[in-house]
Amino acid sequence: MLADEGFEVKLIGFYDSIPGEQITDHPRIQIIGIPPPPDSIDKLPSFIQLPLKLIWNFFTLFWALGFRTSAFNLRVILMQNPPALPTMIVCYLFSLIKCAKLTIDWHNYMYSILQNKYELSDDQVSKRTTKKAKETTLSDIHDLYLRLSESESLLKGKTPGSTILTHSDGSLLSDRPLVLISSTSWTPDEKFEILLDALVKYNQEEGYPRILMIITGKGPLKEKYLEDIQKKSMKNVAIVTPWLEADDYPKIVASADLGISLHTSTSGLDLPMKVVDMFGARIPVLALKFNCIHELVEENSNGFLFQNSDELSRQIQDLARGFPQNSVELERLRRNTREMKFESWEVMWKRSAAPGANLRPPDDGFAKLRATIQFSFLVIIAIVPIHLAMGTFFGIF
Repeated sequence: MLADEGFEVKLIGFYDSIPGEQITDHPRIQIIGIPPPPDSIDKLPSFIQLPLKLIWNFFTLFWALGFRTSAFNLRVILMQNPPALPTMIVCYLFSLIKCAKLTIDWHNYMYSILQNKYELSDDQVSKRTTKKAKETTLSDIHDLYLRLSESESLLKGKTPGSTILTHSDGSLLSDRPLVLISSTSWTPDEKFEILLDALVKYNQEEGYPRILMIITGKGPLKEKYLEDIQKKSMKNVAIVTPWLEADDYPKIVASADLGISLHTSTSGLDLPMKVVDMFGARIPVLALKFNCIHELVEENSNGFLFQNSDELSRQIQDLARGFPQNSVELERLRRNTREMKFESWEVMWKRSAAPGANLRPPDDGFAKLRATIQFSFLVIIAIVPIHLAMGTFFGIF
C-alpha cells in the first residue's frame, strides 16, 4: 500500500521467511534481511538463551536501522509487537535520531508472551489474504493440489492427473472429502491437542464423510505434534502439513470448506488474523473460545466457538453431515460468510492508520538538518562500542 502510494519502503525482518512476489518484485520495496540468532544459542540453558538473543537482535536491528536506511528522509517506522524487546527500544531510539514517527501494530503484551514461553511468574489493522483468495479458481486449486501431491501423497487422486478433490479435467469429485484447514504457528498459544483429539473422536463415528485436514505454518512445536499425528491411525481422516510458498497460501485457504482456529492469545486481547484470512476466502470458522474472539466469530452465524475437543468434534460432525451434496448447516454458514461485508486493506489503512502515522512529506528543511546532526553524533558515539561488543559476542561462538 505505501509503496503503491509512492513511498520508498524498507522491509526489515529475519532471513528465514520469503515474502510473496507482490513484495519481492515491487520496485519501491527493498527487503533488508537480518540474520536470526545462531542455532548454538538454543543449546544453552533457557536463562542464558534470552539475554543472548536480546543482545544479538539488538545489534543486528541497530545496524539495519542505523546504516541501511536513509539518514535524512525516514518518515515513519512501522513496528509489529511482539517482539517488544529489543525491537521497541531500537525503533524508538531511531525514531528520535531520524526524526521519524514510530507507529506500533500492537498484537500482544511482551510479559504474557515471556510468561508463557519461559514459565515466568506472574487499534489493530487487519492483514488480508482476501483479494487473492477470492480470485482463486477451481483450476488454480486443481493445479495447486497436483503440485503439492508430488510431496504429499495423500493429496493424490485415484487416476493420473486427478487429485483427492478433482478429476483430471479439474472438475470436483462427487465423493470428495470435507476439507478443513487450520493455519497454526505451532506454539503454546495454539491448542493443537484439542484438534487432534477431536479428529480422533470424529474418526470413531460411523456414517460421516471423509476429512482432509490441512495444517499450514511452522513453529517450535511442529515436530512434536507431527510425531503425535503419526501415532494415530485414522481411516476416515487424512492430515497433511504441506510446505507452501507465500502465494500458495490464499489458494489453499480458498480450497477449504471449513476453517479451524486454535489460537487463544496469552494476553486475551490478540485477535487471530488467520480467521480473517478464512473469512476473506468466504469459509466459516470453528474457533477456540477466549476473551475477544466473539469480535470476529459470531456464534451460529459465520461459525461456532468451542472450549474442548468434545465440542469441536460434535461441531465438525454437525457440519459434515450430508457433505458434499446435502450439507444444509454448512451451506447456511457459508452463505452467511459470503454475505459478510469486507472493506479492503487499502480503505482500512487510509481511514484508520495513515492519519496517525503522519505520512505526509516534511515541509521544513530543519528536520533534515537535525537528522543529519543527530545521525553524525550517533555514528561517533556508537561505532566503537558496537565494534567491540560485536567482536566479543561473535568470539564466543
